Amino acid sequence: MKASLIAGCLFAAMAQAQPSATTAPTPFDPPTWVDRRQVFFKKLFGPQAILETVPGAAFDTARGFPRQWGRGAAGVEKRLASQYGQFVIGEGIEMGVSALHKEDPRYFRMPDRGFSKRLGHALASTVIVRGVNGGPTIGLARLADVYGSWAIATMWN
Repeated sequence: MKASLIAGCLFAAMAQAQPSATTAPTPFDPPTWVDRRQVFFKKLFGPQAILETVPGAAFDTARGFPRQWGRGAAGVEKRLASQYGQFVIGEGIEMGVSALHKEDPRYFRMPDRGFSKRLGHALASTVIVRGVNGGPTIGLARLADVYGSWAIATMWN
């Protein structure tokens, strides 16, 4: 599902990556290792961790996957732990690839320009990120997160 969202937003991303003539350039500070660590731990222990693990565990429980874990409390605990483990692996992959590819892992909010432009910016940010020089680049780290964590979880199961 993440992959189809990423592919569907690619055209909007390219349009959002180009600054408009009315946008004043903002000074850009490349991410430090402290910035990368803060982003990583904020993701691991913040709302994103809950939003990415609980629905998946609930869905797997509802369909009884894997059936060996049962549908009781112990099965729910195992599914939550499994989903969170996949999430942690994915975030670790994303942080490593973003450092190697020289991507900035931070999210930069768009100044208030109306709902549709902010929505476009948020969707574009799923595939277009800032490089360490401040310019737009394809977010390879996010793609590696999605497919890498899925592949590892599939091999584990």
